[in-house]
Amino acid sequence: MYLLHISWPLALYNTIVMYMVVLISIALGLWVSSMVRSTLVASNLIPALIIPQILLGGIIAYSDMDRSIFMWESDTKGIPPVAKIIPVKYAYEAVITGNIAFVDEDGEINDKISQMVDYLEYDRFLSLESEGVLSLLGCSLCTKTWAIDILFLIIYIVVLFLAGFTTFYRRFYHA
Repeated sequence: MYLLHISWPLALYNTIVMYMVVLISIALGLWVSSMVRSTLVASNLIPALIIPQILLGGIIAYSDMDRSIFMWESDTKGIPPVAKIIPVKYAYEAVITGNIAFVDEDGEINDKISQMVDYLEYDRFLSLESEGVLSLLGCSLCTKTWAIDILFLIIYIVVLFLAGFTTFYRRFYHA
């Protein structure tokens, strides 16, 4: 951090986001493992969950993908419905918007990051300010995209652990 001139809050923020991604991955893997009876089936399901997250996480522009991922939506400039439920999309968006928000002193870095992700700004993806239900609460963090993405990641962690625990409990005690 010292050699790269990375501030402590930025490094701590990125560490927290990546830790949340690790927790979501573990919870998703445990939930899939508890749903099936065979380790072979569980091993075969894990790539089926990982590959869509890699492809639809946000690094590849959605406009460059096949139009069938937009399903029923006619607007192919926005976010596909499938990508809206993928936790990696929220983690990627949280890292990019959080890094822009936390690095105030160097506008050149923020401009470079904004230019790199400029093609993804359709449908408010990777915008710094977010308008939604939480913005009606009136707090300053409720309009920040990175804070809303962190909230979504926390919700994913809680829901996946509860789903895994419920599935495991039903299998173990009611089998």
